[in-house]
Amino acid sequence: MAEALCLLPVFGAEYIFGVVLGCFLANLLGSTIVDVIFGTLATLLACLVTYKLRNIRFKGLALAASLPRWSSMPSSSASRSR
Repeated sequence: MAEALCLLPVFGAEYIFGVVLGCFLANLLGSTIVDVIFGTLATLLACLVTYKLRNIRFKGLALAASLPRWSSMPSSSASRSR
């Protein structure tokens, strides 16, 4: 569930705290200490990367960390011929 919520920082930095806190509490209540520590850190890292890459757009949609350098990808020749 936290992986899906990691897209929220596209809309604002205030969502980072909520997602990380929710992940921490969920792991604290139903998982091991390893998951509490590393799961929460992974969620924090994913939210921060999503927030940093929120302005990268492809056809009007935020990519949100999907492609690290999409501008270096070759363009499709099929789309140029139309």
